Amino acid sequence: MALIDRPQVDESPDAEALFKEARQRRRRRRLTVGTVVILTIAALLLALFITQSGHGGGGGGGAVSRPRDTGSPKSTVRPVAPTSSAISVPLPHNYRFRQLFTARGRLFIASYVASKNNLGPHGFTQCALALVNPKTLRIGKGVRGSCDNPAMTAQLVSPVNSITTGYTAQEALAVLNPRTGTYRVGPPVITYSFDSTSSPVVAYGGNWLWLYDAQTTAGPQLLQINAVNGDVVDTIATPQLFDPLMAANDDGVWLANSFRGSPAPYVLYHGVPGASQLTGTLPGSNLHAYWLTATGGHVWLGAGSIPTAQTLWRFDGVEATIGLETPITGSQPFGEVVGDLNDGLWTVVANPPPGPGDTGQPLDVLRINANTGSEQVMARGSALPALEEEQGLAEGESSLYRGSFYVLEPSSQLSNGYSRLARVTP
Repeated sequence: MALIDRPQVDESPDAEALFKEARQRRRRRRLTVGTVVILTIAALLLALFITQSGHGGGGGGGAVSRPRDTGSPKSTVRPVAPTSSAISVPLPHNYRFRQLFTARGRLFIASYVASKNNLGPHGFTQCALALVNPKTLRIGKGVRGSCDNPAMTAQLVSPVNSITTGYTAQEALAVLNPRTGTYRVGPPVITYSFDSTSSPVVAYGGNWLWLYDAQTTAGPQLLQINAVNGDVVDTIATPQLFDPLMAANDDGVWLANSFRGSPAPYVLYHGVPGASQLTGTLPGSNLHAYWLTATGGHVWLGAGSIPTAQTLWRFDGVEATIGLETPITGSQPFGEVVGDLNDGLWTVVANPPPGPGDTGQPLDVLRINANTGSEQVMARGSALPALEEEQGLAEGESSLYRGSFYVLEPSSQLSNGYSRLARVTP
């Protein structure tokens, strides 16, 4: 999203130089590519998991290091409101950036490695992961590896999808050894119908990885998976919800019936670790979920019979007590919403809302008070062609980190991924 009032940019080195420097440094060491990948991934995981106990000063070592605060590369700082500021910087070339996320108290950016030699039968095979300097938005030295490696998502366990024959696909689990940087892919844990109505949904929360699909060979299934060793510890009975929204926190997993879903007696279901079945939390066969987010001991849901007349619900604790129920009277969020109780809920909305076939609507960075539901526009920008009717931010396009909102800006050619990274600070 290109923010307004763009002044002249400076000419300080951009993040692409850091990637280039890292590659040159590895070549000078005369290590093979395979050895470099193993060592750098091991160093990354050591920085992520071992230094959390106090070793190494918490600065992050090896191939991924904390970038120096040497100024913002080609940055644009512009006040948007008396209480907020915005900055937007270009992202390095030759990487297909795809996701922002926080893990182990740090902000990461993940990408595919854009190369004509990096395409397997079902897409990219090589990925990259780097730290983001939250002050300057400078991208740290990247670590490359197989897209199947959980290290590329800063996790110890991650799902691996494979298409078998015809319209059948399987989901297995990759498990990382943080001491060696190596990983193994186990046998499939679900087999499902590969079509437009069935696609596995994943969420991390607490010590668990949750995996759901509406059309496995055993019917709709929700797996509770140990996020450290990859063990499937529970299979929970669920309703058949096509294209659901799913979020997880310390109190378990939350599954919402989206506007693309099928009729169900509840719009929101909750499952605690070890449960035999999901519990209906919010009844409403005529309600649809348009966004869902969870953190700590709270979950927020925007749902209604139509997307322009939503109600905001907040549920608290394991018992899912209703802590907030209020109509959304301003902009109606859609898609990814991120945030927490203290810093609020953040997203990007089109203003005015697009109609059928409309594109290029102006955009607002919106913050919602997580306790009252009141809204505040924190920044305003030009149009994004990605935001159309019934389509907001996609999963992984934004993240809330230390009170600031970070969002990826698609390039003008959407097939080329993201071209800029923006931050809005209250």
